[in-house]
Amino acid sequence: MIMRIVCIAVLIVIFSAAPLHAQSRPEDIPSDFFASLNGYTGAEISPNGETLAYLYPIDGRQNLVIEDLETEARQVIPPNRLGQSHMVFKDAKGDWLTLNDTDWYQNGWRPRAFTADNDIIIVVGYGEHDTAEARTLNTSTGEFVNTLFSNPDYDLDVVLRHPYSRERMGVSHTDHRSRIDYFDESFAKLQSSLDRAIPDSRNYIRSFSKDMRKLVVHSSNSREPGMLLLWDRDAKTMDPIGWFNENLDPDILADVKAVEYESADGTIIPAYLTLPAGADAGALPAIVLPHGGPASRTDTSYWFLTQFLVSRGYAVLQANFRGSDGYGWEFRHAGHATSGLKEIVRARYRHIIR
Repeated sequence: MIMRIVCIAVLIVIFSAAPLHAQSRPEDIPSDFFASLNGYTGAEISPNGETLAYLYPIDGRQNLVIEDLETEARQVIPPNRLGQSHMVFKDAKGDWLTLNDTDWYQNGWRPRAFTADNDIIIVVGYGEHDTAEARTLNTSTGEFVNTLFSNPDYDLDVVLRHPYSRERMGVSHTDHRSRIDYFDESFAKLQSSLDRAIPDSRNYIRSFSKDMRKLVVHSSNSREPGMLLLWDRDAKTMDPIGWFNENLDPDILADVKAVEYESADGTIIPAYLTLPAGADAGALPAIVLPHGGPASRTDTSYWFLTQFLVSRGYAVLQANFRGSDGYGWEFRHAGHATSGLKEIVRARYRHIIR
């Protein structure tokens, strides 16, 4: 089905309103006038190729311009006084909707992806478990249709898109490692076959041919950055393409262990502990290595800095302190107005020293 919808989100950090000029776009726009749309530099075109969206300065302020490429009709949306983003949507009837005004948007749900149905989109928000979920939503009725992903302990990370069909093929989330839940049964079967072929590894499909007969696979674990492999399904072969730093000495690389400790008020803080291979854990110098962000998180994936410090004889503890991503709304916002320093100090005294 040809999509006739477009959804563009743009953050415009301007603190006063700009006047509306519906025909202000000149014939040739200098490339340096383009700003960032949805994380990309330049302009965004809709999946069906019918609509273009871009930022253009009018009276010294960036405005969102949405243009019908066939009729050249343009809609200009000026920034509002609070510098908030505009979320606009072209429905199946061709009407433009301002999604910011809908009840579900006001309740914290955000559009994330299209579906083959012109009235149905995928939205992400915090659901019944207080964790980030993915649901389908009917834009005509404002009602949820199905829940695509919900986990009582962990947030959804991203919605994955098929590079050729542009259909949404799955979602990812992170517990102690990144995992993909495929909507597409053919990809779910491929992932299962891959995990059976390379056990005790994290195996991710990174690229594939259009007929899905050849695939590029990244295989790694917590103590090795891993390798890229070419999986030829017709030849029934899986040959290495190359390694990520193949000169690393496996004898000094260490496994990453998931641990947790109790904060002063009883909150359980998840963390990851890495010890030098074969070392006595009771007599080690230690480093607490907090993640950046601050709204980010650590997991058991290979991290060169952790392995470097461990190879020099240190025990390394990486805490997902309050404010870290991935553990739900309450845990994420418990870090507001704090630096996380108290959690890092508690990590030192409550886990490493014990």
